[in-house]
Amino acid sequence: TSNRAERTIGMFSAGDEAAVTTVAVGGHANGLAYDPGRRLLLAANVGDPGRPGVYTVSLIDADARAMVADLPVPGRTRWAVFDPEAACFYVNIADPPVIAVIAAARPDGVARAFAMPAAGPHGLELDVAARRLYCACDGRVLVAVDPGSGRLLAQADLAGVPDVIFLDASTRCRRSAARTPSVSTRPATPCTRSSPRPTGPWSSATRVSRPASRTSARSAPPRPPDPADRDRRGAGRQ
Repeated sequence: TSNRAERTIGMFSAGDEAAVTTVAVGGHANGLAYDPGRRLLLAANVGDPGRPGVYTVSLIDADARAMVADLPVPGRTRWAVFDPEAACFYVNIADPPVIAVIAAARPDGVARAFAMPAAGPHGLELDVAARRLYCACDGRVLVAVDPGSGRLLAQADLAGVPDVIFLDASTRCRRSAARTPSVSTRPATPCTRSSPRPTGPWSSATRVSRPASRTSARSAPPRPPDPADRDRRGAGRQ
């Protein structure tokens, strides 16, 4: 778990949720990504109002339950994912709008960065089978890139400002939450302009399925402001 206010992450066994071990990290922990082979957890930190302009990602050894590295990144982090095929972490950076790539085998810094064509990379998800990295941007754009090269594969407009995005591998559905009460629907491939429909407050999810199915993006009202976000304008929870 990300314990943003206390600058820690929490670790516990699925069979013993009461026994939580907290590990101090290099900032206010936000997005998490895990490499099960190396037992390595990445915590993307959102920064600290007392240290403006300083942003890091922390690497935690899951067996030792200790932080083993704290790496600088170019801006305020959002969501993060791990790619088991490429053995690397992808971390969204709000500004500059890039996806930072960190090698799991040698996590000694940002190996490269993929520039995004829209402001505020936010939600992030990887389709391992199709080799597509999906990035939902605050600029109301959903972007698909090649995770190996960062090459832009497709993009589509969203009906609202997005938040989290995730893939349901069993149904081939992609879901995302946004910050205004609406839902947009599109075919999974190729990316096309969404058709918004109203939805209730705090609903979540954009869905993308097989070519015969459809994609939906839902929205939610703005969350209360977070003190860790005061130095970023218009930042969401992630």
